[in-house]
Amino acid sequence: MKSAICLLCVEPHPSHVKFLESISGEYTKFMLCDRSNGDYTSDIVQFLTIDDNVCSSEGYKNTNYCVPKNPSAWDKAFYYFCKIDPSYDYVWFLEDDVFVSSIHAVSNIDKIYPEGDLLCKENRINTDGHTDDWMHWVQIVDRHPLPWYISMICACRMSKALLEKIKKYVDIHHTLFFIEGMVNTICMHHGLTVINPVELQKIMPSSEVGKRVRRYKHGKYTWVQQSIDHVQPNYFYHPMKDFGLHDNFRLN
Repeated sequence: MKSAICLLCVEPHPSHVKFLESISGEYTKFMLCDRSNGDYTSDIVQFLTIDDNVCSSEGYKNTNYCVPKNPSAWDKAFYYFCKIDPSYDYVWFLEDDVFVSSIHAVSNIDKIYPEGDLLCKENRINTDGHTDDWMHWVQIVDRHPLPWYISMICACRMSKALLEKIKKYVDIHHTLFFIEGMVNTICMHHGLTVINPVELQKIMPSSEVGKRVRRYKHGKYTWVQQSIDHVQPNYFYHPMKDFGLHDNFRLN
């Protein structure tokens, strides 16, 4: 079994580099940097930077209209693991504002769920094409037949089989589409398996009074995680935008 972990960021943060280096288990560890690698070096972590024009010219674009540039880090992650190096049986993808409670969490979850083409928070279905109950459904219209499926994908594990199907979509359509609908929809339409571990249910939970605030700054809303009560082993939490707090809350 050949597995990888890929953390997606704009530029590396010291706490992320330290965390990746410390994660237990047999993983090849990557940090995909959308802007630059910040001149970081590591004997354990491989830093990936991919030219925007190269990525988009190959059809790896349009996964996230919510960020101000296209292609985004997600497009580049798919480009790398679908086209450049598709050799991994499983790849964990983590956005940089995902807080992982332990350096053992990833390997422990892999032991609990050794199979499954997609591990993610949920797998909500849309069978009728109505778009009024979720603002992002419109990003799937005309991009894939019904039924559609959605989930937060900021922390997830994908199999080689799923990444192959995503590559096939790019080969045919020369684009990707909004990631929160694309990954689950492609997975389900190809008869692959989706598992929603309890350990991923703290990803974008309902707001807790005094614990999470949403601030409007520089023309956009930003979630700010201030504290976590009762951090649970193996659980993933999102979002925690203050990267300096990750080490403070991590159990080990």
